[in-house]
Amino acid sequence: MKRFFLLLLIAALLLPLVGCQKSCKNKNKGPAEPTPAAPVTDDTSYYPFSQLGDVSAYLSLSPSDWERPTITLRADDYRVTDAMVTDVVHDLQKKYLPDCPTLLQVTDRAVAPGDAVYIYYTGYLDGVAFDGGSNVSQSVPSRLEIGSGQFIPGFEEGLVGVRPADTAIERRTSGEITADDVILFSYNLTDTAADGTTTEENRANVRVDLSDPATDERYGEGFSARLIGAQLGQQLSFTLVEGAGDQGGRTYEGVVSLAVRTRGVTVSATFPTPYPNNRDLAGRTATFEVVVSYIEEEVYPDPDADFVAAVGFEAQTDDPVAEFLSAVRADLADEREEQKTADIRSAVFALLCERAEVIAWPAGSVEFFYDRQLADITAEFNQANQYYLIYYGYSPFETVGDYILAAYGVTDETDGLAFLRRECEQIVLENLVLLRVARARGFTVTDEDVRAYAAEVAAYYNAYYNTDTITVADVIEQYGTERLISRVLFSMVLDALVPAATVIYE
Repeated sequence: MKRFFLLLLIAALLLPLVGCQKSCKNKNKGPAEPTPAAPVTDDTSYYPFSQLGDVSAYLSLSPSDWERPTITLRADDYRVTDAMVTDVVHDLQKKYLPDCPTLLQVTDRAVAPGDAVYIYYTGYLDGVAFDGGSNVSQSVPSRLEIGSGQFIPGFEEGLVGVRPADTAIERRTSGEITADDVILFSYNLTDTAADGTTTEENRANVRVDLSDPATDERYGEGFSARLIGAQLGQQLSFTLVEGAGDQGGRTYEGVVSLAVRTRGVTVSATFPTPYPNNRDLAGRTATFEVVVSYIEEEVYPDPDADFVAAVGFEAQTDDPVAEFLSAVRADLADEREEQKTADIRSAVFALLCERAEVIAWPAGSVEFFYDRQLADITAEFNQANQYYLIYYGYSPFETVGDYILAAYGVTDETDGLAFLRRECEQIVLENLVLLRVARARGFTVTDEDVRAYAAEVAAYYNAYYNTDTITVADVIEQYGTERLISRVLFSMVLDALVPAATVIYE
C-alpha cells in the first residue's frame, strides 16, 4: 500500500460534513426507541448511512424547513479594503526586496492590537514575585505580538493603550546598590539552628526588592542593610544572627549581579487550567509589573516599477504600479467571492441542522464515531502524559476527558467525554439531514459520482504536492465509499438549496 499521509492534509475537505459542527443545536426528543440499522457492508471506514431505511424514523425535518431558506451574513466580511491590498504588497516586498521592511522603535504612541512590543515584566502572587515570572535579568526585552495568545489570558489585553514613553526600566550591572533597587542575588545559604545543626541551600538570580519592608522578614533581620551600599558584582559574605547571643543564624555568600528600577504598568492575568509549565500556578490570578520598552513598527517603501518587475508581474500599460495594485485588488475580490459562496453554503446547511429534530439515533451510529475518536484521543492522551512527565515531571491531564477539553479549547465544560459524545451526535445529525433532503429530492449517488469526486480529490493533492502518484483508487481506499457518498450528497443538496436561498447582508 502506498504511503498515504498526503490525504490527511485538509480536514475540511473530506470530514463528514462542513459548516455546523459548533453552531447546530440538536433537539433530541429522546423517548423513541432506536430503529435497527441495515447491516454493515465490507466498507467499515464510515457508518453506512446510505443503507438506512426510512430516514423520517430518525429525524423530523419537513420541506418547509429547507425550501427557500433565509440566512444572514456580514457584508464587511466580503469587502476588499485598502488595508488588505497593502498587506499583500507588504508580504511580497518581504519576499522579493532585500532588507525589507525597515524596523523602527516607537515609544510615543499607545499600544494597539496586532502591535509587536518589546517588554520587561515581573509577576506577583499575593504581592510576592514568583519563580520564573520575570525576564528583567535578560539583556534585551522579550518580543510579544498583541493578540497572538503567546502570554496567559489577560496579559496582552492589559497592554493595549499603554504608551512606552510612560514606562521605564533602568538596569545596572556595576555601581553601588541603593535602598530603592530591586536586585538579582545568587547565593549559597547556610542556615544554622540553635543546636548547631546546619542546612545549606543554593539559589540563583533570586529577585529581592530592597524597598519592601517584608524583605527582612523573609531573609533575616538586617538583610537589606548588609546589601545596601555594596557593589554590584562584589563577592559578599555575611551572617545574620537570630535573637540575642549565639542562637543560630544565616550565612549568605554570593554576588548581586543586577540592580533594576522600573516604572511600569500593572496587568492582571489568570493562568489557564491546566498549566503545564507549573501546576501550582494553574487557575491563579497574578499581577504583573510590565515595562513596554518600545513598539516595533515595520516601514515599507512605496511600490515602484522595479518592485512590480521583481514580483514577476507583466504590466500591459505605462503605469505598472497602478495596474499591479488593481490586479491585487481583483484577486482579493475573487477570493472574497469564493469565501462568500462557501459561507452561504455552510450557513444554509447550518440552518437545516438547527431546524432538525432527532427522534432516535440509528443503532450504533453515535457509538461508531465515539468509539473511534475516543480510541484516537486516548492514544494522544497517553503520548501527552508521557511528554509532560519527561519534560515537566508531571502531567496536567488526569483523565482522557480533561485532555479532550484542553485539545478542543473548551473552557465552559467539565465533562470531556460527554462533550465528545455530543460532537459525535453532531456528525450523525448532519448525515441524517443530508439523507432526508436528498431522498425527498430524489437524489442518488452512483459509483460514477463517487469516482468523479475521488478524482477531484486526487487531482487536488497531486497539484498541491506537484505529483501524479495519488490515484482514484487510493482516495477510495483511504476514505471508503460511505464517507465519499456523504461528501457527494453534501454537494448535491447544497447545489439544489442555495440558489433559492435569501441572503441578508448586515
